[in-house]
Amino acid sequence: MTEKLYEAAFPYAEDILALPVEDLDQTAKWYGAAFGLVEVERRDDPVPTVILERDGVQIGFAVNGGDASQEGAAILVSDIHKA
Repeated sequence: MTEKLYEAAFPYAEDILALPVEDLDQTAKWYGAAFGLVEVERRDDPVPTVILERDGVQIGFAVNGGDASQEGAAILVSDIHKA
């Protein structure tokens, strides 16, 4: 079995599954290409949201009116050189 590279994700502020963005499609595409995250859920209520995942670790983005420049997340990896 392959060792999990992604171990956990932590938000800078409140919610790892609702990081503010303006464009869900562009965000999902970029994080998929840059980090190998795969879309596992998309919903419109209560706000448009996309959930991405890798190695069982989820991170979400939402069009929720928040300021993306004031929010973010950190991803804990098992091997920084492979990440």
